[in-house]
Amino acid sequence: MRHLRNSVICALGLFMLLAAGCKKQSVDLRASVQFNSTPEGASIFLGDRELGKTPCNGKLPAGTYIFKFVKTNHQPAWEKLSCEKSDSKTIEAKLIPITASVMLRSAPSGAKVEIDGNIVGETPLILNEQSIDKHSAILKKPGFVPQEISWTVENARPQLVQVQLGTNVGTLKVSSVPAQASISIDGKPQGETPFSDKIEQGQHQLKIEKPGYSPYEKVILVTKEQITDIKADLQILPSSIAITSNPPGASVFINNRQYENTPTEIKNLQPGNYVIKLEKAGCDPASRELPGNGWKWRSISIATPGELTWSPIRPESPSMSTERKSA
Repeated sequence: MRHLRNSVICALGLFMLLAAGCKKQSVDLRASVQFNSTPEGASIFLGDRELGKTPCNGKLPAGTYIFKFVKTNHQPAWEKLSCEKSDSKTIEAKLIPITASVMLRSAPSGAKVEIDGNIVGETPLILNEQSIDKHSAILKKPGFVPQEISWTVENARPQLVQVQLGTNVGTLKVSSVPAQASISIDGKPQGETPFSDKIEQGQHQLKIEKPGYSPYEKVILVTKEQITDIKADLQILPSSIAITSNPPGASVFINNRQYENTPTEIKNLQPGNYVIKLEKAGCDPASRELPGNGWKWRSISIATPGELTWSPIRPESPSMSTERKSA
């Protein structure tokens, strides 16, 4: 229906243009012309006179013509037509949209630019072929509040859009007893205690670990432009000890509590100081004080009557061992 209306308007325009001076003829020898454009709906001008809108058709006497096609938000297009009597011609006009280039800048730079859910680059960024319309984007940068920006393209003139990003970080300080414990935030290693750095505001999962100690885990809340101070007192893990003797079968006493005869393994000893005694008929008793802090596993053996040999094995250096003898 719209095409029919455009054809009628176009035909009327051509008729009015050519009516003056035309003589009635028994045979119509005018050329048939079809006017098309991409996109459709472009106004057709011959000189200053508007003939109609595409798509439409009409008839023209033989000759050469220059037609102008005009559509809002598009660059005008001109097309030349030469036709002879009784010709059948088609004009195809391609109109190019009016666009502009837009530069996006942020302070600080390096913000990711998200448009319609897709990351298209980082600031500073030039966006070419921006159509005449309203546009928007979201700028994202770690440590700063995501910020939405918008601009309007009204013509082909280039534009500059600048924005100051607002910080969204606070300071996180972490200390531990003992120190030199490894820490991770949200599953990512961050170094050792003592620790201090800028962290994005919000909730984070903090984990502190050190060999021989129970892991310290906590959900922390970091507030923008404030200091969050975490002090962790790490708890020593229960320890184990393996005791052997030569000859075997020696009675084992730890802090005067009797355990199974050698060889034996005693688990889940809580942190503390211990006195270990070994007794066996026909052998001199042997004893040793064993400090409970900082050790994970120790082995003790009696080699000969009256002689005690012990080798501490620490988790930090599993391959390191020392031997001491006492009569």
